[in-house]
Amino acid sequence: EDIINGNVINTEKGTCYHIESQEKTSPIDIGDTRSLILDIETMGFSSVPIILIGLARIKDNNIISIDQYLSRNIREEPAMLMALVRCLRKNDTVITFNGWRFDIPFIEERFSFHRIKESLYTKTHHDALPLSRYAWKKKLPNCKLATLEKYILGIERKDDVPSRSVPNFYNTYIRYKN
Repeated sequence: EDIINGNVINTEKGTCYHIESQEKTSPIDIGDTRSLILDIETMGFSSVPIILIGLARIKDNNIISIDQYLSRNIREEPAMLMALVRCLRKNDTVITFNGWRFDIPFIEERFSFHRIKESLYTKTHHDALPLSRYAWKKKLPNCKLATLEKYILGIERKDDVPSRSVPNFYNTYIRYKN
C-alpha cells in the first residue's frame, strides 16, 4: 500500500484495496466492445481464498483500465469478489488464459462459499489457452503464457513470481506488511 498507489473501496461485503492503472496502455484489436480480461491469484488450487483479482477493461478496441483488487487479509475476500461483481455487471465478455479450467470454476466456488449470487457462466467467455494450443502447439516448445509472450509478442518477463510461490509471498505480506 505504501509503494503502489491505490485506495480502500467499500462493497456490500466489506472493504478491499483497489489498485488502479499505473501506466498507459496501447490500443488492441480484440473486436469486442465491452470485455474484461480476468486473472486471479490464489492461496492454492482448490477451496482456498482468492487473494488478488486482476482486470483489464476493454472498450472500443482499447484497454481503458487495468485494475487489481487485493485482499489485504483473508477477511477481505468477499469484498474483493463484490468488486469483481460490479465490474462483471458492466461487461458482456470475459477473456482469460486457462480460465475455463481454473479461474472461472474457482471464482464460482468462492461466490458460493460467500453466498454471493452471481455467476460468470452467464457471460460470454473466451479462453486464450485452447485457442493458443490450436494455433501454436506444433510451432512452439509449449503454450504456457510466458512462452507465448516471448515467441509471439516478443516480451520476456523479468522478476516474475511463479504461481507456486504466490502463497508464500502473500503469507510474508500478511506477517510483515511487506
